[in-house]
Amino acid sequence: MEMQKRIDLQDAALQQLKNVFTEALSASRANEGVNASWAFDSLLQTRFISITPPLEKPLTMQLLTLDSLRDYKNGSSIKPGNIVLNIKELIEAIPEVVSIGAGMVCDNLVITVCGAFSLWLKLRDIATVSITREQAFTIVALWKSCNSAHKISLDDGFIATNVLLKQYGESEITNLKYNIVIDSLIKMQCIELTEGIIWLREWISRSYIYSI
Repeated sequence: MEMQKRIDLQDAALQQLKNVFTEALSASRANEGVNASWAFDSLLQTRFISITPPLEKPLTMQLLTLDSLRDYKNGSSIKPGNIVLNIKELIEAIPEVVSIGAGMVCDNLVITVCGAFSLWLKLRDIATVSITREQAFTIVALWKSCNSAHKISLDDGFIATNVLLKQYGESEITNLKYNIVIDSLIKMQCIELTEGIIWLREWISRSYIYSI
């Protein structure tokens, strides 16, 4: 018997993600006046967010037993849906900076990436790491400069970050500040660092039924 897609539960999970995203933007003074719906939709369009609906076994007369009714009521007849956040897809969708309108491009980059981080932390159940502008530029620089194995040396990452900051008309960061940002990205489980080599995590996933 074909399982039925619970689009209503998928829509509810998407709304929860949108609420997390909107709250994160509202908490940052730098993002005042930003259209949260537009920014969230941009994450969907870049395929940073992929979501599948839960599947439910339809209740039929043949299945009307005490056990089947109990399972149906408790939701055990539902196969969870999945939410996947793919940061590589997001970074690849960020346009190259151009001299005209660089300020607007810069603001969009920070808003989009920082908003994406808020969802990443939600799915990872991490609430102790603050999201910063420097993290946004650093993660973009690392992804733009890493090799096919998603790896880059710590030193090359520092150079790439300051090159990107300069391209966007931003002030360069010190090596000390860069290392602090790297530590925060490790805590966010976006990257791993082993013997001076950074490995970038492409995606994370989480199953859900009624809530994220």
